[in-house]
Amino acid sequence: MISKVAGEYPYIVLDDARHYVVWLRRFSEPGIYPDDPIADSFLAVTPWLYKRLYWPFGKLGIEPLLVHPLVLLPSMAILWSVVSFSLLHRLWKTPAGAAIATLVLSYILIAEPASFGLPRGIEYSGVLLLLMFFLNRYVALTGLAMIVVCGLYPLAALVAFLTMMLLMLRRNFPYLTNERRAWLTLISATVGVAVGASLFFLSTESAGPTMTAEEARNLPNFGRADERHISHPRSLSFICVTSVPGFWEAVLRAPTQ
Repeated sequence: MISKVAGEYPYIVLDDARHYVVWLRRFSEPGIYPDDPIADSFLAVTPWLYKRLYWPFGKLGIEPLLVHPLVLLPSMAILWSVVSFSLLHRLWKTPAGAAIATLVLSYILIAEPASFGLPRGIEYSGVLLLLMFFLNRYVALTGLAMIVVCGLYPLAALVAFLTMMLLMLRRNFPYLTNERRAWLTLISATVGVAVGASLFFLSTESAGPTMTAEEARNLPNFGRADERHISHPRSLSFICVTSVPGFWEAVLRAPTQ
């Protein structure tokens, strides 16, 4: 169905979490979305390794709107399940208990299953994978995994790295572990963060100017609520009334049954 709709309406996209996917159609159709500042902007900020995952499919002429739900989304869901179970089983030796804990953790953390397949779909599994490698003292794997996670979702790598540093602390003087393997693993993680962050920033392209706030206000489909986003992004009305972050808007539109 996705392929059929994309074929019949190639210039219409859904305004939802697929922001990072639609524009990757340029891999299979280089001339699509010409001079489109929105496409340029999203391609510029999309993590480099995430784009590389779609590249071979694009060269084969396979639509990214098909690759996302049929390949990346289930792959990231499986990765989350495996990594979560593996780490929990390391802490909780009973397989059944680890499986139940994985289900509970999935219910608590994965509020939006549709995020799987997007860059932020790697956030939790990336953090847990890096921590599992660190706790198992896999020196080389920790560094390599850090580069990979940086290339998919840099924030997850940063959170994992800060957590590793905290795990080096001890309650007694000198308050740092003297385990040699732990320090080697942390050094490997540090190198991985440096390399991964460098690759991320080097791959970030400049999208250039798109439009001014005044031009945005004059768009035909620009409503009053949207105007508050541009005119008063930190005002009280923006915080309390607007449809996106507004408190009272959420209360008034909440289901009554």
